[in-house]
Amino acid sequence: MKKLKVFAVLAAMGLAVSCYSEKIPKGFVKIPAASIDGTETWTPIAPVLGGKHEIASFYMSDHPVIRGEFKAVVGFDPSTYFYEKNVKNAPVINVDLRLALLYCNLRSDMENLTPCYLFDGKIAPDKDWRHAEIVTYNNTANGYRLPTDVEWEWAARGGESYKYAGSDDIDEVGCFIYEKVKSKKANGYGLYDMCGELWERCLDEKDWTSSVKERPRESLDDCLRGGVWYIDRNGARVKEDVSILFAEPLYADVGDIDLVMDKISKRYWGFRVVRNAN
Repeated sequence: MKKLKVFAVLAAMGLAVSCYSEKIPKGFVKIPAASIDGTETWTPIAPVLGGKHEIASFYMSDHPVIRGEFKAVVGFDPSTYFYEKNVKNAPVINVDLRLALLYCNLRSDMENLTPCYLFDGKIAPDKDWRHAEIVTYNNTANGYRLPTDVEWEWAARGGESYKYAGSDDIDEVGCFIYEKVKSKKANGYGLYDMCGELWERCLDEKDWTSSVKERPRESLDDCLRGGVWYIDRNGARVKEDVSILFAEPLYADVGDIDLVMDKISKRYWGFRVVRNAN
């Protein structure tokens, strides 16, 4: 009898603990925190992760935002400007920075989360998202947001030392045609399409890490990471110091590729979202 009582108590304790277990959002994976002091040796090399960085744990979508997801939130599909035929579960493209931020806000609001951005003090602009004068960023909110370039690369590496996100073989992990997401191998954290599918918008960590930050319209800074489907895979040579347009379609050891935004077609731009895990 005593043994049964003890078992019952332990079972109840286990049930109580399970009730408070972390619930990772559907379609997301949890990326572990990291404290980087700048003395680490990275394989492949990592200019973006050089220096000191405190990366808090966060949830990252395991795939780029797809066309159906975007349309369900914002109400239209900007991809149709280039592709009238909807490739099932293909990533949304033709998305500029403000439109990506607007998606984050509207999705957060739909799910009763606190939006991370404000357009002139509002969740959504009164008229056109492109005309907001001031974008305010709150990185302590629990809503959806874009990853920083540092978060993106930390996640893309997946706790592994591969040349690409999940493999040394680009054919295992990278798509070089415009097709549905999650058709190739995931990386060590369970993330798909981190290289070769399309350029993914990220925020520049140097400019977007204070707890509440206001950015004038003309100084909204972001960068593109991850590669793009249309570039010849045979030309995807990993280089230490690549900063010129189209020179390197993959994330590995190319650092922060600050591309000249007005010289690359938005048909190759997409994004994926993250949320704070705390």
